[in-house]
Amino acid sequence: MNPSTDFFRDFHLFFVDPDIAVGVVFIPAFLEHHLIPPIAFPEIFLKPVMFERQDFRQHLFSLLEFEMLNDFKNLKRQLQWLAGRFAVKQLVKRLIAPPRNAHTIEIEYEPMGAPFLSSMPHIPISIAHSGEFAVAAMGLDDMFRVGVDIEKNHMIDMEGVLEIAFSLREQSVLQGSLQSEFYRSWTLKEAFLKLIRKGFFEEVKSVEILGNQIFYAGRVMDRAQIFSRPIGSRYIFSLVYTTVHSKIPLSASILRN
Repeated sequence: MNPSTDFFRDFHLFFVDPDIAVGVVFIPAFLEHHLIPPIAFPEIFLKPVMFERQDFRQHLFSLLEFEMLNDFKNLKRQLQWLAGRFAVKQLVKRLIAPPRNAHTIEIEYEPMGAPFLSSMPHIPISIAHSGEFAVAAMGLDDMFRVGVDIEKNHMIDMEGVLEIAFSLREQSVLQGSLQSEFYRSWTLKEAFLKLIRKGFFEEVKSVEILGNQIFYAGRVMDRAQIFSRPIGSRYIFSLVYTTVHSKIPLSASILRN
């Protein structure tokens, strides 16, 4: 099978580490395989749709999830949210024993927005989406912590973003580099902030990506493992993971279990 085409399916599973699994959902394929009738993924923001259980070929989502889904204000965001949840559910169904029905696998959120499995909060998960893709990462061992991000590689004002979100050290490295290097650094920053469960509650500039090392608040996070790869020709995916015994500062909410 051609690895470059594997990602353009409704679900693709691969392992970054024996205990770290990643699920990738190509949203147009997800819609084609699971919605009745299938709908096209919108490139622009359209009005939301009121989804119900009978709109899906299988019982994938709970009543609470449908309530949350139908609160979104545009269709594109609804579909990305669905695909992210589908990615997590597939990881749990395939890799966590005993097997569970998809609609019984529910996800809640910590105060800073980090997701966790309602019935298995000790199992680390992370979710991201951009454009036509959603990704989820899951640790198969509760000794791990994970953070994931994906971005569509499109033309932006790199100079402006570098000044706002990157340190002087990072700017000196990225000035004149390929745009793919910019997106690698950006997605690693976002993935690290998800790993420490702070997300948008922490400044992106507080995280530095210098080569294959992550610095946070000026300190090197030498136990953080990083992984980046392109998905197709227009997206880049990054994952950061570590163990709970590392000295990386985690937000208090993740330490509850």
